[in-house]
Order: sequence, then structure tokens, then C-alpha cells
Amino acid sequence: MVSAWIELAESSNGMEFWNNFDDRRKNKQAKVYADKALILDENEDIAVEVQEVRGVAFEAVDEPDLAVNCYRQAIRRASDTYKSQLYLRLVRAFSFNNKVTIDLCLEALVDNLTPDARRSIDGIIKSSIKSWAGCRHDYEDHGYKGWNIKELAERIEQLNKLASQVNSLDLPIDNKRDLVSYINFCAQILDLFRLAKTLRDQPSPGEPFIGDIGFLFFIPLPGALVLAAICFLLGLPNLQHYLQAAALIIVYIACRYLWIYLRQHPYKQDQVKARAAEKASDELLERIRNY
Repeated sequence: MVSAWIELAESSNGMEFWNNFDDRRKNKQAKVYADKALILDENEDIAVEVQEVRGVAFEAVDEPDLAVNCYRQAIRRASDTYKSQLYLRLVRAFSFNNKVTIDLCLEALVDNLTPDARRSIDGIIKSSIKSWAGCRHDYEDHGYKGWNIKELAERIEQLNKLASQVNSLDLPIDNKRDLVSYINFCAQILDLFRLAKTLRDQPSPGEPFIGDIGFLFFIPLPGALVLAAICFLLGLPNLQHYLQAAALIIVYIACRYLWIYLRQHPYKQDQVKARAAEKASDELLERIRNY
């Protein structure tokens, strides 16, 4: 067991390119030593340490599922103080998968943790929730602003379900309230952006075609004819055609721009609302930058 820890300590976990091969060799050797130590598993005094080193060795050789199984076996036998250390290893085993990390953190939080461990796991779960919700500041490539409306709606629904799940757990009341509030916070960020995207993606209404015969016939032309008839009845036949042409142009322009306004005003209002919603989403995102 000591040899396994030594091999793991000497490995840099592949952080430097030229050490990758040697690191892999040391990690595999650590697993061999840890497997040999398994014979001590029946010794209650040392079984927890055996399962812990096996878990770390499995993580080193990229087998997180087996690592989690080892940590769980160790947790079942560990004291509360030691258990907190193991839970921290447990929740970090799937650091590459935010949803699995969230589930493991919830599993840990319902147990009897030390205050320091609870604070650490609370920070890990919030960071994982933020990443899982796409609330990242490098959102141009990875975050929620790259999602379509359907994806945003699905993730909001999943966040709401997660909030309900947390609310049903037997957690310290302050811890539960804070975590549910944080989840709702992330859901609100996504919901504001979904509103902005929905409004912004609406098609812009086109202007009426200036030569539209139907538009010309049903509004400007009758108006022009009425004015011409009035001029004729007043004995001003020489002005009839001029007034008719002028009336035709004036009525057409007035009706055309009224039509444009009636069609585009709601669209422009929606664009203002979209910008406001996106700004609010950005402001909320900035508030959780430190997690």
C-alpha cells in the first residue's frame, strides 16, 4: 500500500508531455501495488486506507467508475472525519462530467460531513451546476448563448427538476436554501436569454410593396375618387384631376406609413425587450463569476 502511494506521488499525472510515458507506467504500477494490498481489505484497521489508495490508483489509470466504487466501500467503514476526506475524492472523480459530479456531491452532502468538507463540496457542486447550465464567461464557444431555444428550454426544465430534488433531500436548512437559490439563479439566467433569443429571432415584418394593386385599390383610390366627386359637385372640374392625383399620392403615402408603423412597432418593441432581457442575463451571470 505504501508502494502504491509512492508511485502515485512520483507521477505528475501526465502534466508534462515528456513525462507522459513514465507517468503512465508509474500509475499502472501503483494500481498493481494497490491490487496486491487488497488482501488487507478484511483487516478493519486498514481496509479504509486500502480502498482509498485503490480508488486513487483507478483514477490515475482513467477508470473513474471503479474509483468511485472503491471510495464508497471506504466511506462505509470510515469515521466521520476520514469520511469527509473520502467524499472529497469521490466528488472529484468525475470532474470531467458536471452532471455526474452534481449527483455525487448531493450524495455526499446528505451524509455527516465536517464543516470544512461541506463548504468544499458546496463550492464544487455550485461550480459544476454553473458549468452544466452553460453559465460560463467563455460562452462564445461553450456556454448557453450558443444553444438554441429548444436546448435552453430543456436545460431550464432540468435545472428546475434539480432544484426540486435538492429541496426533497435531508440537508441542513441553510445549505438547502442556498443551493436551491443558486440553481434557480442559473435557471433564471437561461430563461432571460431564452426570452431574448425568442424575441430577437422573430422575422422582421416587410414593408408593403409600393405597387401593390390590392393595397392601392382598397385604400387610396376610393379616397381619391371621393375627393374628385366633391370637386365636381362644387363646379371645379378643371381642378378635378389635379386634386385626384394629389389626393391619391397623399392618401397612399399616409396609409403606407401607417401600415408600416402598425406592423413594425410591435417588432421594434420586442427588440427593445430582447436587449433588456439579454442585458439582465449578462448581469446575473456576472454575479456568479466567482463560483
